[in-house]
Amino acid sequence: MRHAPIEVVSRGLIIGRTDVPIEPLPDAFVGPAPWPAHAHWVVSSALRAQQTARWLGGGTWRDDADWWEQDHGLWEGKTWGHLWDTEPLAREYLDQFTRVRPPNGEHLGDVRRRAVRAFSRLPKETDAVVVAHAGSIRCVLAWALQWPTRRAPFLEVAPLSCSVLQESSGGWRLLQLNVPLGTAL
Repeated sequence: MRHAPIEVVSRGLIIGRTDVPIEPLPDAFVGPAPWPAHAHWVVSSALRAQQTARWLGGGTWRDDADWWEQDHGLWEGKTWGHLWDTEPLAREYLDQFTRVRPPNGEHLGDVRRRAVRAFSRLPKETDAVVVAHAGSIRCVLAWALQWPTRRAPFLEVAPLSCSVLQESSGGWRLLQLNVPLGTAL
């Protein structure tokens, strides 16, 4: 699941590793839970993911920093418009985001490596719920679908949406993609 919406996105700021809270939500999650009661929860170390898991009633979970969003380094808190005008590397990054790193940041290939590593640590014997970020979720989904990393951004992962993977003999099956909470399995 992707975390709940964050207010700063509406201002067009680049937010990856910047630790910001979620927008105010109702006191408790109301709706059918799209996860089994016995599920093992893993949550990104980011405040917004932790707040979302708490709101969803996730109970006890394990923090995993490998599920964090992409680190945009020195570009965090800026807008793409500003970078386009002031940062020569911005154009190259937008053309080759799987190989070009923002200053002091990481490229999408880095995100994929650590997110897949985190995914591989999920327990195999039970269902798992992960509360994370669009970038790390996209990277794991692209990996599971055997897509190249450059195609990951084409997967829509909205705030408070659920995507479901199921292991099968031939690899992974995508059962749900970007389903709003309350309507998922």
